[in-house]
Amino acid sequence: MVRRTLAAGAALTLAVTTGAVLANTAGPSGEVAFQPATASDSAIGSAPAGGPQIARAVLKDAAGKKVGVVTFRNVGKVTEVIAVFRKNANVGAGFHGFHVHANNLPDAGTGCVADAGGDPATWFLSADGHLADEGETHGKHVGDMPSVYTLAGGKARIAFQIDKIPFGRLVNSAVMLHAGPDNFANVPVGNGSDQYTENSPAATDKTMKTGNAGNRVACGVIKKL
Repeated sequence: MVRRTLAAGAALTLAVTTGAVLANTAGPSGEVAFQPATASDSAIGSAPAGGPQIARAVLKDAAGKKVGVVTFRNVGKVTEVIAVFRKNANVGAGFHGFHVHANNLPDAGTGCVADAGGDPATWFLSADGHLADEGETHGKHVGDMPSVYTLAGGKARIAFQIDKIPFGRLVNSAVMLHAGPDNFANVPVGNGSDQYTENSPAATDKTMKTGNAGNRVACGVIKKL
């Protein structure tokens, strides 16, 4: 442990535990703030003796070009997710649907399969629908996650915590980035002046299944490290 006096009674203590560096800063008011050196340490907290469980997906576009990496770091019932995306011509600026797909039905193939010269609507259908329990609709799917906001050219970074996806269900599932924004099934349907009138079941079908987030533009199978 290293202790160094900074100024006016403030102190900085560095402690190395399980690979994390924590900064303990005490100011004149006596308030103490514990602040890990990285966002991942902050989100997870103390790991059990065996350490966290970690899994990762490398996302590629239909042409097989790497466009992003998504890391899942699990401790107990909480999993931290960190996703980083690089420039990609298929990903425009704005919000994009971001989900875990089941990847459990061999009929359509397995993993992330796409023909770059084919119809974009067929890309990565091999990963199947969203990871979900029976009866769940979109917005409440086990695999539904916060949207990714990309800058011009496709760059993005997002970090968040989830507690609804058991780590064991993540492994061998697939992470999917969509072309459009996710409405999380928050579409008020009805006859009111501030509601949408449903002219057929098809009007809400995509919303209930996928949040109407559009084509799948990047996909990666989750593997335990």
